[in-house]
Amino acid sequence: SKSPGCPPDWTRLGSRCFIFQNSHRSMGDAENICLSLGGNLASVHSADLPSCLQKKPVMCMSTAPSFLFQEGQWMWTDGSNFDYQIWGPGEPNNHGGAENCIEMNWAVEYWNDIPCFYGKPFVCAKDL
Repeated sequence: SKSPGCPPDWTRLGSRCFIFQNSHRSMGDAENICLSLGGNLASVHSADLPSCLQKKPVMCMSTAPSFLFQEGQWMWTDGSNFDYQIWGPGEPNNHGGAENCIEMNWAVEYWNDIPCFYGKPFVCAKDL
């Protein structure tokens, strides 16, 4: 399928294009795949993600060494502001001191912090 202004198989939302990747990858590997496609792991700034993405697990990133995480300094790989969040109850909890990435569980519509080496499906995004 095509979206105006986006490459084939990408979905347009506002001024960005999104593509779901169903392979299970760590955050670092996922970001490298997104970079190779000309984008980054998708940053989220509102609940208005494309409907085709909303019921799929999405992994995005927070660049946080543990000291930054403990201070709440979450960041997106594309450098955009961390200005929207929908954490599940009791999250983020940095369980075991090593949960520096975000798992977005759209089935129940909340975020959870997870270790960055966990393999998850992911969404890439790029600007038009």
